[in-house]
Amino acid sequence: MSAPPAPSKPSRRSRVRTPWDRLPFSVLPVSTIAEQCYCEHRVHLWLAAPGNMVSVPRSLERTQGAPMRQIAMAGAGADFHERASQDVGRVSVRELRNLIKHSPTVQVLESPLESEFGSLPIAGIPDAVCFEGGKVRCILEYKLTESNQLQMSHRVQLQLYGWLLQKSKFQHDDPLCVCVLVPTQNSPYLDELNTTDRQSLAATIHRIAREYVENKPEKINWYIKQVMLGTDFWVRIRIFRYSALVARRELRFFTPYWSGARKAIPSNNFRKCRLCQYNAIGKCKVAAGVYEGDLSCGEV
Repeated sequence: MSAPPAPSKPSRRSRVRTPWDRLPFSVLPVSTIAEQCYCEHRVHLWLAAPGNMVSVPRSLERTQGAPMRQIAMAGAGADFHERASQDVGRVSVRELRNLIKHSPTVQVLESPLESEFGSLPIAGIPDAVCFEGGKVRCILEYKLTESNQLQMSHRVQLQLYGWLLQKSKFQHDDPLCVCVLVPTQNSPYLDELNTTDRQSLAATIHRIAREYVENKPEKINWYIKQVMLGTDFWVRIRIFRYSALVARRELRFFTPYWSGARKAIPSNNFRKCRLCQYNAIGKCKVAAGVYEGDLSCGEV
């Protein structure tokens, strides 16, 4: 989930502004690090004139014609999460500690977390976290997509949510990271759920995921291709375990870009480049392929 715009940061004395100086937030959102996974150079181009979405140049946000479908696709996921959180009463870390202290099981929705990696503040809002016996047991993130693939950005996002929970001093007990892939046609079902229903849904997905994992202990990644959660509502589920070592490794890789210690790394995936709107308007000079305007491919 994206962090809200923040007041201007104090001016830096350095002669050259770093990407962190240009970021229009007071913290680095986990969702922005996930964008780095897709294409770090696209994040770099976005920072030159930040708009509503990293994937869409600000100059195209109000345009008509070919870019609109890409904009709609990019915005669908953001709208999906926005609708999902409309009636959720977010709780503070202190309130959350009190909840899990007095309840054997707790499903927390949209709870903001923040910590520092080095001197860089990192923040994120996982869609749902399931606690049992006062310990983190499952972290869930919903993705609106037609794909059945666990993208690297999904994996990194969930690992960093686990890191934020650990840094916030919540105890872990074999936590599962569960990416819930929701086909577009099934998203209206979630829109109709209230907070209690969403908590119950999170508990159900956690139960299904844990049972599946425990029945296949020899694996390190798990995939359930169809989980029926209602008469006409089904999702795909990708599961892996949280690893503090992996989370720190990802942070060590991605954060030097923000301090200016290294340049942005462009994607070498031509399929991404052929869909990229920065490539379409000639802003990207390092694209691995030409823009083709094939907007039907969806997420790569």
